[in-house]
Order: sequence, then structure tokens, then C-alpha cells
Amino acid sequence: MPPGWADRAIGWRKKLRIGLTLLLLGLGLLAAFQFIGSSVDQDGFLHEPFALLPVGWLFVLSGALWIGIARIRS
Repeated sequence: MPPGWADRAIGWRKKLRIGLTLLLLGLGLLAAFQFIGSSVDQDGFLHEPFALLPVGWLFVLSGALWIGIARIRS
């Protein structure tokens, strides 16, 4: 085994955990958007939690990138 391999393995696990956390958080936000749903009131205004969509996708993409870059660097 090359010197320092244990340190790299610990670093990889930490980076993987961060990336998976971002992914799961993003998927949770997207699921919350579907669960909450949207409605139109009597005046014709649409009520929906639109902010969950871009934030959810941001977390999903950043988590995927985090894992991908960490995998390439390891």
C-alpha cells in the first residue's frame, strides 16, 4: 500500500457523504414540490411552492458534480 492511502480513503468517504447529502436534500425538495402541489384560488391566482424547483435541482446537480469530481480526483 502506498503511504497516505488511508487518509485518501477517509477523504473520499467524507466527500461521498457530502455529495449524497446534497443529492438526497435535492430529491427531498423535488418530492416536497410534488407532495405540496399547486392550486388556483377563486380570483385565478396560482399558488405553488415554485422556489422548491430550482433549489431542488441546484442541490441535485451540485451533489452529482461533487461526487463526480471527488471520484475523478481520487
